[in-house]
Amino acid sequence: MAMLDLLNVNAGYAENGKLEEKLHDITLSIGNKNVVGITGPSGCGKSTLIKTILLQTAVVSGSIEYNGNEINAGSMSGYRKDIVYVPQNSLDSLDFLWTVGDQVKKVMRQHGLSYDSGEIKNAAEFVGLDLSVMKRRSFEISYGTRHKVVLLMALAVAPHSRLIIMDEPTTSQDPVSSLNLLKTVRKMASSGNISFLIAASNPDPVFFVSDRVYVMYGGWIVEDGRPEELIRSARHPYTEDLIRFRPGYSSRSVSPESMYTDANLSGCPFYIYCRRKTAGCDASIPYRSDDGHGYRCLRPGGLNVAENR
Repeated sequence: MAMLDLLNVNAGYAENGKLEEKLHDITLSIGNKNVVGITGPSGCGKSTLIKTILLQTAVVSGSIEYNGNEINAGSMSGYRKDIVYVPQNSLDSLDFLWTVGDQVKKVMRQHGLSYDSGEIKNAAEFVGLDLSVMKRRSFEISYGTRHKVVLLMALAVAPHSRLIIMDEPTTSQDPVSSLNLLKTVRKMASSGNISFLIAASNPDPVFFVSDRVYVMYGGWIVEDGRPEELIRSARHPYTEDLIRFRPGYSSRSVSPESMYTDANLSGCPFYIYCRRKTAGCDASIPYRSDDGHGYRCLRPGGLNVAENR
């Protein structure tokens, strides 16, 4: 049984008395000790999906299940206490007036736990954090260090924290800091009782750290699978382009056209740009699965697009 399931969720925001739907038929699963990634272009719905998991949008239809139980008004508080959200701007996770040490103590008190300096030292070593940071304020430490502070807080209140959601965790970080952070995420997931949801427009960190990747476009999940499956045999044309057009030495001569997602399109949101579009692509397309590799496409591909890296 998965820890968290979104089943055929349609969700959006209420604006001027009307509901504007932003997510369509979203089905996603996060298992225990799993790292799940979401990638896609800016505006594809990654942040809205995170807000939906955090119960901050209006769910039109479908369900959200946590440990096999559907989330409702009576179970919201316990569910939210199990989730740690790390926004793209990690300063939003921390109070810039308090020292890091005081904030760790505050979070532990909120969970009814006593501060144990020995356990905090072990947790800091686990995430690669120097204890000297405990005396500093959030605006005095780097972007990557702030992310590690939040991971330290999650470990400090374990097992209360079950899911850590990170939005664009490697933005503004140098490659070495990004690699260290992602390795810490993998280490926490495999050694502890914590799962992760990582969202990023850049597919590289998502593919590196995730057990399963969901590719979004225009408010839809267009494909999902293990990272090696998607790289070796992408089904949806957008996934192929996502991998093919990653910046690299071999892609310097490639000039992809600008693509704008349209969440209101009745059919495939990639229809306008698709080189394989056919009759029926402008209408509702069911989500299919081949041995756990899911996709929403009438003419799925299977080329090894990694050769074009």
